[in-house]
Amino acid sequence: MQLKSTNILSPIILVAISLAGCSAEAPAGVDPRPQQVAPATSAVADASVGEVNCEDAKPPALNGIMGRYQVRSADKYRGGLTTAEHATARIGSGATITTDHFRIDDLESTAPGYSLECHDITRTEGEVPAGHQRLLGPFFGLGADRNVVWELSVEDERSGQHLAAFEVVPREGTLELWRLYDGWIYVLSRAGAEDGR
Repeated sequence: MQLKSTNILSPIILVAISLAGCSAEAPAGVDPRPQQVAPATSAVADASVGEVNCEDAKPPALNGIMGRYQVRSADKYRGGLTTAEHATARIGSGATITTDHFRIDDLESTAPGYSLECHDITRTEGEVPAGHQRLLGPFFGLGADRNVVWELSVEDERSGQHLAAFEVVPREGTLELWRLYDGWIYVLSRAGAEDGR
């Protein structure tokens, strides 16, 4: 069987379009030229620090980060192997971050080394962040209003082993440390003398 081409549909479609009032002309009073659209900008400024990028950012004082912390919350933000029971069991546990001692969970060092690194957060429409930015909170919608992320990395100076990393997040006159680990975000805040472990 062979199909024959006919041109019967073309005139029918043209008549239907004309009757429906469709045309290639712009309606009266509408400028047919493309309009300039202002680039999208974030309406939410970085309320915590107001920094635009790492070049202009002032690092938090390392001695202002030192102290005892307590895990205040544990929330799942992506998949991982840690169970909800195991993650929420960490709520209330303590962490020590001092010049001569670091401890969180079963990680401990009496020779900790700390480094602060600033990461610019890109928000270009259609651009997917690459590399380390895909490990930071804003990639997962956590603290997405921030323009920069300050990351505190901890390693044992004797062995060189990486122990942990925290996002340093100023909040309402205080400081929080966010630990993103195996699909969970653990929010740590300063522990009082009575509840530091």
